Amino acid sequence: MGICPNTATNIRLNRLLPESQLIGAHEVKVTGCRRHARKIRAGDLFVVTLRAGPRRDAAIREAIQRGCSAVLADEPLGELPVPVCYTADAQAAFGEVAQALHGYPARKLNLVGVAGTSGKTTTACLIARILGEAGHNVGLLGSLGYFDGEDSSTATQATPESDELADRLARMVTSGCTHAVLEISTAGLAEKRVAGLAFHAVAITNQRADRSRQRAKPLELLQYLAADGYAVFNADDPACRAALSSMSKPVLTAGLEIAANIQGREISRQLGEETFFLSAGNETFPVQTKLFGRHHVQNCLVAAAVGLAAGVPIEAIVKGLEAVTSLPGRMQPVICGQPFSAFVDAAADAHALEAVLGTLRPLVTGRLILVSRPPSRVTEDAEWMHVLETYADLTVLTTGDPARDDFSVLMDRVEKHIYTPARFRYLADRAEAIAWTLQQARPDDCVLIAGNGHRLWQPISGGSLRVDDYQFARQWLYQEFEPAAPSP
Repeated sequence: MGICPNTATNIRLNRLLPESQLIGAHEVKVTGCRRHARKIRAGDLFVVTLRAGPRRDAAIREAIQRGCSAVLADEPLGELPVPVCYTADAQAAFGEVAQALHGYPARKLNLVGVAGTSGKTTTACLIARILGEAGHNVGLLGSLGYFDGEDSSTATQATPESDELADRLARMVTSGCTHAVLEISTAGLAEKRVAGLAFHAVAITNQRADRSRQRAKPLELLQYLAADGYAVFNADDPACRAALSSMSKPVLTAGLEIAANIQGREISRQLGEETFFLSAGNETFPVQTKLFGRHHVQNCLVAAAVGLAAGVPIEAIVKGLEAVTSLPGRMQPVICGQPFSAFVDAAADAHALEAVLGTLRPLVTGRLILVSRPPSRVTEDAEWMHVLETYADLTVLTTGDPARDDFSVLMDRVEKHIYTPARFRYLADRAEAIAWTLQQARPDDCVLIAGNGHRLWQPISGGSLRVDDYQFARQWLYQEFEPAAPSP
């Protein structure tokens, strides 16, 4: 492999992947690596991750036409006009090559990885804020966006693909970051996008049982823990507790319901505010946060444990937790002068919705009204509908994005699980559904707009405008409840 333009370091493919077999050349000059043929530039290594078939054949042809210098694969490809490097796992090798091409930037950073079935976005943001309060220059990659220490950008996905991940870590180093917090999605784990990284800390918020055997589990992130690294587990989560006995590296536990190294105790909760005690050793501090709910307290405790293990004083940890007053699409309040409360949350599956609705239900004196879209997987429909029937007084079923979703198909799936039809209304267009719901709300009611969170959608099918639930609800409420001008 040739010289990486970013690092001026000589890299040989056979040395980097000693178990690989290079066919068609003894050495190959490579200037980059990609797994999407449309992104290939002259001199790049094309990584084949598609299974055998017409799509894979077409992608290889396109990559060669675009000037790839070699192909990396883990299945036989037949004769090609460019060298082929065969390895046991092309996706893992992709991560290794990408990191090597950028000079292994993660080795210059204190790297924290956050994984979990839910709560990882919030926890990653909390950890980044805690480390920032301690004076560290922190980069962050997650669902809500990417920050390299100087510039922010919109996230294309929670965990970028291996080549983009390496590039963004390199930018953090260039910007002077000392720490980086990465939200690791199940897709990122399944595709081994973090191969080539060694995390100083791995935080696991939870790991819910999954009926699908094809998705990666959050605890799989532990295989990327550095030799001198440590893990933080949510002790309240059964899967995390079960994994404790098999851990050979240091583990800190954080718990609200179960005894743990970092202990929490709830004091009070109301709409828009939570107060709890945070205890570590002989020190106990009260924490008051605008984000609320038992699940949020658990996220705070996990983040606090990471901070304490990193040497952050507990006073700075409390300050960091309290400084995060709102996160886009995470129990985000919509306050526009209306006589009822309204929140936007990303909760889409049964487990996440139950956590949010279960938090709101005892705090709401009026009706709890929900706007929601059916879950992405058919296997979750029955459990999801049970949660809606249990907690919501009225549910407006709609699409996630009117321009993308087929509402009739979604409703055919879930209608058979509805036992009290009077408590449901069906409005295919999300804009209409949100507007209608806000119009029905009365004083003391609470409206929860769930399922999309910060993700953008089109309020008008075929239009160019894209909004999120918070933007749309806020605009509608301001028009409806705009304060009257003072009398002359």
